[in-house]
Amino acid sequence: SFSSIRLVFRSMSTALRPTDCLAPHSSPTCCFWLNGAPTSERPLWRSLWNSATLRACTDGGANLIVDRVRASELLAPSLISGDMDSISPEAMLFFGGRSDCEILNTPDQDKTDLTKCLELVAERVERLASAPAHVLILGGLSGRFDHSLATINSLLNARGIFERTGKTKDHGPDQTPPVYLIDGENLTFVVGEGAHSLSPDRSLLTGMCGVVPFCQRETRVTTSGLRWNLDDTPMEFGGIVSTSNETVDDQIAIRTTAPLIVTLEVRSTVTQRTEN
Repeated sequence: SFSSIRLVFRSMSTALRPTDCLAPHSSPTCCFWLNGAPTSERPLWRSLWNSATLRACTDGGANLIVDRVRASELLAPSLISGDMDSISPEAMLFFGGRSDCEILNTPDQDKTDLTKCLELVAERVERLASAPAHVLILGGLSGRFDHSLATINSLLNARGIFERTGKTKDHGPDQTPPVYLIDGENLTFVVGEGAHSLSPDRSLLTGMCGVVPFCQRETRVTTSGLRWNLDDTPMEFGGIVSTSNETVDDQIAIRTTAPLIVTLEVRSTVTQRTEN
């Protein structure tokens, strides 16, 4: 039964509380602001960005926040990185003149700007008093479709990047800080191979969700807590992709043989919050 499956998953799975990233956190956090369509930005981003311990943006993302940093609506990024082909002369001049903002040119074209930025932030996590509760990415899934795919690829790489950082060992054996992404009303993250127990605050969500395969290897998935559960189901593009699913339980269990994209729809009343 699915109840017995859930009990087994809880005893040996990675526990995630994805909706915790939707409010400022008392523990250290890392936040990234990416380049993307301004229409995907939400008022909630301001408080999530300003409350973060480490704040970083890609070079294109710096253009989106420069005016608001100048107006003291947003705190300055701790770090701006990228190949510097997207940052405007205005943003470069403004941020380059600040002592609280580090600008690093990362010209490696074999990695996306987000992946390179994640690597730099992972190195700087060592300076924090304790491991970050989570890593939050703002934007990255709107605009050009190839950019969206590159963002998903960086989400897949993120676990390995932070595993190489000693400070993240505070999370316990085989755990790294979870990496979440918010774009519009979409809360998206990648779960790796193995078992996962998700405990979202359903009052913050519409209930719509997706569990989507995206790696070029066999992906078999078992779930509980969804309206349309999977039972060792083979998933692939060209076959089954579990989009337009729904959460029906406070606990969602996922067991997978390969990484999956999980996406949860956030209520617009949450993303429109304007608290500082």
